[in-house]
Parts: sequence; C-alpha cells; structure tokens
Amino acid sequence: VVALLMAAVLTVGMTVTAFATPSPSANSDIVTAVKDADGNAIDLSDIVVSEKYDAADQSAVDAIKADPQAVLASVVGQSTAANYSLALLRDVKVIGNVKFPVTLTFKIAGVTASSKVIVLHYYDGSWHQENPTVGDGTVTVTFDRLSPVAFYVQNANGSGNGGNGGNGANGNGSG
Repeated sequence: VVALLMAAVLTVGMTVTAFATPSPSANSDIVTAVKDADGNAIDLSDIVVSEKYDAADQSAVDAIKADPQAVLASVVGQSTAANYSLALLRDVKVIGNVKFPVTLTFKIAGVTASSKVIVLHYYDGSWHQENPTVGDGTVTVTFDRLSPVAFYVQNANGSGNGGNGGNGANGNGSG
C-alpha cells in the first residue's frame, strides 16, 4: 500500500514545472575581451555579465537605477556629473580561479575614442571611480575584484538630459 501511494505521489510530482531562475551566462555582446594579471586571455565563457545582483549589492543598484545622476554626483561631484548619462549597468563575475587584477573590455554603444566615460564600481559598501581606457565602441577597465559596474558617457550636446537608459539599466531614459 505504501509503495503504491509513493508511486502515485511521484507520478503526480513529475508533472510539476520547476520555477528556477535562469542562470546568468557569459555575455559576449557586452564583454569582448578579458585578461588576467599576467596578460593571459581568459575565455569569455568564464565571465558572467548579468542584470541579477547579489542581495548585498541590490540596494546600491536600486539607487543607481532610481537616480543615476545623484549616485554619480556623490562620487565625482555635481559639476563633473552634470553632463553624463548612464549607459550601462551590470553585475560582472568570474567563474573559476583567475589571477586578479583582471582587465575587461566592454562594448558600449555610441562610445568613440574621443568620448569621455566615467566607470563606477560597487564594492565595500560604496561606489568607487575606476580609470577606463576608451576606444571606438569599447571601454577597457582593470578591476581588483568583480561586482556591479556602471558606465556613464558624456552627452554629445553637453546636457545632462537624455541618454538611452543604459541597455536595460533602467530603461527610462534617465540621464
């Protein structure tokens, strides 16, 4: 009787759909190259770029999504932040054992070699400014650790309005 009951429960249980969150995956349309501390190329499949953030980082990410200008101004000052718009916001992680610091090249739409870009990196409870190298369509940054990263690009018209919301960063055109 117990065996028949368990067989019935298992049969019904097999029809239940799993509701798991999809795993983040490498996003080669955003990260185009990665090198470790020794200059060795790291396979792009070892880099995870996601819009899913760790619980410890979520409030900072929510703040930057809600008011990207205020967060930028709190790090670089209001006068510097005035002409920049959020272009991209993502969490970046590495899978496996990689020798830090790592250098990542990101593809950022609309960026040229003459663009001015500010990169903020969230760690130790606050946003920190990183030193990027800007190329045509790319921004390269070296990180001592990986976590949420925000890219701000100076507006061509010099105003703080507009922007594209950042490839899903907040999607409302804040800037």
